[in-house]
Amino acid sequence: MNITARLLAALLGVLGIMAGGKAVLNGLAGLDVPMIIDNQFRFFAAIRIGVSVGLIICALNITEHTLMLRILALTIIIGALGRCIGLIAYEQPDQSLYITIFVEVSLSSLLIWTQSRIVSKN
Repeated sequence: MNITARLLAALLGVLGIMAGGKAVLNGLAGLDVPMIIDNQFRFFAAIRIGVSVGLIICALNITEHTLMLRILALTIIIGALGRCIGLIAYEQPDQSLYITIFVEVSLSSLLIWTQSRIVSKN
């Protein structure tokens, strides 16, 4: 169970660093948006990288970083809920967005559940 939680945390971390890194580098290139929107997009992508690095740090010792891991995982879940609100508000779904939301909510929830079982056994 310990290895499962560590792998989940590391997987979420690596995926977040990859997506965040791409977003920081590319921004909203090709879209006709004001500079401030592209600027904010890149800023929040950098925050995503920070959350992801935190998850990787938690993966190194899953039992000692309970509070940090849960805060980071809940941050991802809240972000996914924000994506859902955006889908409702703009009604222009990109099919890949559904996959992203599913991955963010399911893996983060599974990580919290798995890690809580490990901590309760110790």
